Amino acid sequence: NWNAAQANLYQLEEVPASVRTPKLRAFAEKWITWIAQENNQQLILASAMDQFDKNEPDNAFSTLSALNKDSSVYTKAVDFIEKVRSTCERRSLALAQQLQADRDWDEAIATCDAARPYVGEEKLAMLDEEIASCRQGIQHKEQYDAAVILVEQERFDEARTALELIPGQSPYGDDTAALLASVERSLHLQQVNGLFDAGNGEEALKYIKAEALDVPRLEELIEQVTDLARKAESLYNQQKEYNEA
Repeated sequence: NWNAAQANLYQLEEVPASVRTPKLRAFAEKWITWIAQENNQQLILASAMDQFDKNEPDNAFSTLSALNKDSSVYTKAVDFIEKVRSTCERRSLALAQQLQADRDWDEAIATCDAARPYVGEEKLAMLDEEIASCRQGIQHKEQYDAAVILVEQERFDEARTALELIPGQSPYGDDTAALLASVERSLHLQQVNGLFDAGNGEEALKYIKAEALDVPRLEELIEQVTDLARKAESLYNQQKEYNEA
């Protein structure tokens, strides 16, 4: 009972001056100060416990940092301190993983950095790897967004080059594969339309079949126009032969 002990020590200061020697006074002052410090440490611990009970482990951990490691309170609270630390670590790492799954890279990096005080030395390297992975995610997102803009501008060759820089295992891998397939189709259609517009309907049809393009309406249109062109050419040649005869 620190309060009772402190009261007894204060009584020592009230004894007659003839009895209150410098040594006795120093002894009383030393222990009065120590008990006051221990009481303060106990208040800090009580505050941290209250915060932890209120489901505020981060605040509790911050409060516990004010404890003096040389105090008896700290020694008795070691198990509680570890409980708070492990809770903060578990929550922080779980939140970081969720943020990465949501592709919220900036928040994930901030959460990993904030988790450093909670993790042991053996896990710091893991946090660095997570942060590096997040920064890669940011880079892949920038590459993907740039490719989307290129597609909107119908710069399909450049878009394909940009998309091919994003690895398949990236969080944007599925999005990239889908957009790349769309880009490839657009490039094929550009080729077909280019041949058709240049009057090479036969070559356009060969290209469609060679690439197994699923464009039935376009294929039908090219066949009709090509057939008409073929018939027109035949009539022209017949008329020419007739005139020459």
